[in-house]
Amino acid sequence: MILPQFFRAVRPALLALALISTTLAASDARRRFDVVAGDATQTLPRFAEQADREIVFSPAAVRGVKTNAVAGEFTAREALDLLVARTGLIATQDAASGALAVRKGAPDPNAERAAQAVASS
Repeated sequence: MILPQFFRAVRPALLALALISTTLAASDARRRFDVVAGDATQTLPRFAEQADREIVFSPAAVRGVKTNAVAGEFTAREALDLLVARTGLIATQDAASGALAVRKGAPDPNAERAAQAVASS
């Protein structure tokens, strides 16, 4: 019969698909975060540990940037977005692998800035 042969042929692919979807679902699970505000070179690894995920970033690029505190139950992506909100850092997630990365972005044009000094005559 052809039907059992078909299932034997596609079985590995179906198992792989089930494993991938389970892994992605687990990565979107809510978990408890408690990351204090601080230098991104210290807070990003702390976030990664609490998220049980790897995160890609250049220590040289994020050094000196103060991230926000994050406390509560969030998905990893929600927590990362809160951590870097309004810091000049940008969090991204690869759609295919789910990998997280942080890089320095363009300055926020809506951020508050000090008034420019005006030369007096």
